[in-house]
Amino acid sequence: MIDKLNRLEKRGYLENSEQWQALRMLRNRFAHEYPDDPDKNAGILMVAIKAVSSLSDILQRIGHKLSFLETN
Repeated sequence: MIDKLNRLEKRGYLENSEQWQALRMLRNRFAHEYPDDPDKNAGILMVAIKAVSSLSDILQRIGHKLSFLETN
C-alpha cells in the first residue's frame, strides 16, 4: 500500500502519502473500535470532523488531475 501511495504522490494525485495514511488510520479507528466511553467517542468524532477538509482537498486534487487528463 505504501508503494501505491508514494506513486500517487509522485504523480500528483496526493499531496502527501503520510497524510493519507493518517486518514486511513482514523478510518480504522471508526471501523474497529467501539468504546463505551462517550468522551472517547466525541474525541474521535472531533478528529474526523477536522479531517473532512483534508479529504475534500484530496478529492479536489484528484478531480483536477482527472479533468486535466481528459482535456489532453
